Amino acid sequence: MPTYRAVVEYDGTDFCGLQFQTDVRTVAGEIERALSVLFAGPVKISAAGCTDAGVHASGQVISFSSERTFPQGRLALALNANLPHDVRVRSAGLAPDGFSARFDAQERTYEYRILNRPQPSALDRRFAHHVHRPFGLALARRAALDLVGEHDFVALCGLLPER
Repeated sequence: MPTYRAVVEYDGTDFCGLQFQTDVRTVAGEIERALSVLFAGPVKISAAGCTDAGVHASGQVISFSSERTFPQGRLALALNANLPHDVRVRSAGLAPDGFSARFDAQERTYEYRILNRPQPSALDRRFAHHVHRPFGLALARRAALDLVGEHDFVALCGLLPER
C-alpha cells in the first residue's frame, strides 16, 4: 500500500487544533475529508506533532496510506482544490515504505511572535501577540535562553514512549 507525505500550512484561527475530533472543526478533519474525496474512501492522516486551537503552521508534515493511487504530480493541486481557504498543501508525493510523519520527525521549530508597539496591527492580529507597553528586550532575551536546545518532554506524555 503506498504511503504519501505532504507538507501543509494553515491559519489555525478557526480550528480546534490539528487532531481529528468528531464535533468540532479541525485541520485533520478538513484534510481527511479532502483525501477521502480524492481517494474514494476513508483516509486517516498521521502528523509530525499536533497543534492546539488557534495555532498556525507553515510546514506541518503529514503522512497517510491508501490502497488507491493518485498521480503524484497532481496531488497537491487536487487537495488544494478540495480544501478550505485556510488550509493549503505546499507539496505532496509518495514517501518511502514505512514512512510516518509522526515517528520519523527529526525536528520541530516553533515561532512565537510579539508585536511590541502602542497600537495593534490589522494585518498581524492573527499571527502575533500584541503588547502595547514597552518591555525589556534584554530580560526577554535572557529568559528565552532556557528555550534554546534539546529538551526532554517525556513528563508531559500521556503514554510513555518506548526507548
